Amino acid sequence: MTCASCSSAVERTLNKLEGVDLAQVNLATETATISFDEGSLDLDKIKAAVKRIGYGVNEAIDPKAKEEERKRELKDLGHRLIINAILTVALMTLSMGSMIGLNLPVSALTNALLQMALATGTLIGGSAFFTKGYTLLFRREPNMDSLVAIGTTASYLYSVWGVVQIILGDATALHHHLYFEGVGMILTLVMLGRYLEHRSKGKTGEAIGKLMELAPQTATILVNGEQKTIDASEVKVDDIILVKPGEKLPVDGFVISGHSAIDESLLTGESIPVEKSLGSEVYAATLNTTGALQYRASKVGSDTALANIITLVQQAQGSKAPIARIADKISGIFVPIVIAIAFVTFAGWMLAKAPFDLAILRA
Repeated sequence: MTCASCSSAVERTLNKLEGVDLAQVNLATETATISFDEGSLDLDKIKAAVKRIGYGVNEAIDPKAKEEERKRELKDLGHRLIINAILTVALMTLSMGSMIGLNLPVSALTNALLQMALATGTLIGGSAFFTKGYTLLFRREPNMDSLVAIGTTASYLYSVWGVVQIILGDATALHHHLYFEGVGMILTLVMLGRYLEHRSKGKTGEAIGKLMELAPQTATILVNGEQKTIDASEVKVDDIILVKPGEKLPVDGFVISGHSAIDESLLTGESIPVEKSLGSEVYAATLNTTGALQYRASKVGSDTALANIITLVQQAQGSKAPIARIADKISGIFVPIVIAIAFVTFAGWMLAKAPFDLAILRA
């Protein structure tokens, strides 16, 4: 998802499904939270509904793998942005150079052909806008990509038609009415915005990832009096866990043996370690500072206090102020309205018996 209209489209689709009580889509984290009746709906049907409107669905994946994928996407987008920016600067020079006193030693035809070649390069660099934009348009769920695709396609085709007219000898009339530079500028600016947005999302993901990394990756459990080191994700409720001084606690639980001071500043902000003894409650990711402790696991995985904090952070990122909800509603109909206005404008000029090229230009 790349814009508010994308998340609105997915949210509308999910909420229309029979059996869905409530669906909320978080654009910042690109996640959906769905409450539904398992008797009338299953995950496969939900995935199919989302895929029908042109979006992919991934179940919860490892945060590190997701971060690596995000970095690859950001790097690829950055490379395409740089190439498009270079092509656009060249386009602007050819198109607007004469306005700032540059003497371009090329004929009108050569200038037009160079602009067309450069604009074609920007279209290739921004191909993702066209594949996604037109796909969603044909599925009657247009988004901002659809608007970008339609606008740049219209400008490009109109300009190509102008180049053809120049080749046929009408250079005087049309060499000042090419809009190839608009194609490059629109694609480059939108790509720049998309790049900055991806970077912002990445910082959000990194913050959550750092919270997740606070908990240790392994745990030492006692099985029949013997110590055994396992992954923290494998700890089960009622397992007996041994924590030595200087180690972090892998899960929540209650002390059954030992005495120590636990640094809980991560959770409470309290800088002074809290004394823990028999029956005391302890929490995942807190630091054991003095003595060894044995405690019984009571909450593991997504039930720990740390996991709940992470969930609250994610929910806060996805929460919307009243003005944001209004903006989402507007964005959901913005693209269709813009497209409709363009068609009405074109039809109006044609009914007024204006030349076809003028009607296209005004639309």
